[in-house]
This record gives sequence, C-alpha cells and structure tokens, in this order.
Amino acid sequence: MEGEMILEFAEQQKLVICNSYFKKEREKFVTYESGGNRTMLDYVLVRERDRKFVINWNSVGGLECVRQHKLVLCDMRLRGWKGEKKKYEPRIKIWKLREREKMEEFKKKVIDNEGSKKCVEGGNSV
Repeated sequence: MEGEMILEFAEQQKLVICNSYFKKEREKFVTYESGGNRTMLDYVLVRERDRKFVINWNSVGGLECVRQHKLVLCDMRLRGWKGEKKKYEPRIKIWKLREREKMEEFKKKVIDNEGSKKCVEGGNSV
C-alpha cells in the first residue's frame, strides 16, 4: 500500500525515483534497519527532466545520531545546468552627462517625466 502511494505521488508530480535506476548490491538498497527488519524507506526523487543529471546514489550507515536509518546521498552533475537566463539590462552611460548637449536633453526628459507623473496623480504640472 505505502509503496503504491509513493509511485502515485511520483507520477502525479512528474518525478522519478532514482533509487531504482542504478544496479546496486542488495545491501545498498537498505535504508532502514530495526529488529532484523531491513527495508528501503528513503528515496531520491527528482523531476523527470533532471534525471539525466543524476550520476549515482548511495546509502551510508553508522551515524551516531540516527542508528536505524541510513543517510541517502545523491551525486548530481551540475556542470550542464544552465539555470535561468538573466534579463539584459542596458548600461547607464553617466559619463555622457558631461557633454552639455546630453545634459540638457536629460534635464528636459526628467522635467517632462515629472510633469506627466503629476498629471496622472491628479496634481498640477509645473
């Protein structure tokens, strides 16, 4: 029953259970041990599109804080990950304001912009 729940959850969320993609010794699949019972309770879930970045997974036991559970590690390759593209922001060319012509043009744009803001806000433009 619980095994079916994790499969349904993974399918609904478009996730892949990475623990089942790699050939391992039976001992490596055990993530929980108690009273002679050994089972896999902990899983590595990733989005379907990111499965190609998963290189390996492993369970590591013998930690002092939690003796029954084994820590599950997942190795992923992030070199091929592009991330989100940054939005291009043009540089502000402040040095051009030293030129008299550009400085006057800038002043005019600022004054015009302030006047239009006041009209929109309901104030009188100067």
